[in-house]
Amino acid sequence: MAFYEVEHSALLKSLQLLEPGVKLPSSFQLVTTYLNGAYSKSLCVMQVELEGQIVTIVTDGWTDMNGLAVINYVADARKKTYFLKSVYTGAQTHDAAFLAADIKRVIEKYDFLHVGAVVTDNIAANKSAWELLQPDFPRVFFYGCACHALHLLVKDAIFMMTWLNGLISSCKLIVSFFITKVWP
Repeated sequence: MAFYEVEHSALLKSLQLLEPGVKLPSSFQLVTTYLNGAYSKSLCVMQVELEGQIVTIVTDGWTDMNGLAVINYVADARKKTYFLKSVYTGAQTHDAAFLAADIKRVIEKYDFLHVGAVVTDNIAANKSAWELLQPDFPRVFFYGCACHALHLLVKDAIFMMTWLNGLISSCKLIVSFFITKVWP
């Protein structure tokens, strides 16, 4: 939910049915005081829980429903995953130099993490980024995501099955409908 929605009168009325004396913070308070406090608390929790553990940084590039490019970063440790950062990259080309600099920035920002590996998508730019990063992080293992590789393999296999073209086109039409008509 967007922060400005907290100021919608229907939300306040609904919550006051459950708790008559409830007061909601302003969107400004949410964006500044509460968000900053929650972020600081989550960093403290992450530092305590990951003390002495080796983590894998996982990156995932994707496009949001508005067509904007995003890269997510998470730290994976044993049975728990910690969200680190989402980066909207705008018109920036995802070349090896940009990806390497961005991964390096994330590793250095969270310098309390003991990074043992970084896993990325298997695109050529990421593979080149690994080579750029390796001298700065000689003890970190850089590799491609097995699930992403499997996805690309299945995608290539389905592309070869021309009898599925009609179904694929219909599915794309349905997805396009929901993206353009249902979500503003």
